Amino acid sequence: MSLKKCPDCGHEKAASAPSCTNCGSTKGSPIHPVVKIIIILVICSVVIWVGSLLVSRHKEKQEEQMIKDHILQMEREINRMMR
Repeated sequence: MSLKKCPDCGHEKAASAPSCTNCGSTKGSPIHPVVKIIIILVICSVVIWVGSLLVSRHKEKQEEQMIKDHILQMEREINRMMR
């Protein structure tokens, strides 16, 4: 069993202990590699999801603008024909 010093109080604790028994600090506690990978995957998924939402909103706005431009062009043509 290996011991580590607590970064807050200096008390020795087991390297595998989640917190210091003296002060309760959890600083320096090791994070399991699987948990790190899951956190990274979740963050990447959220970034990709937000990016896809932004792209789809941009496309919708472009389509709306094209429709508005087309309607405006048709109104101008109608007005010219009515003169």
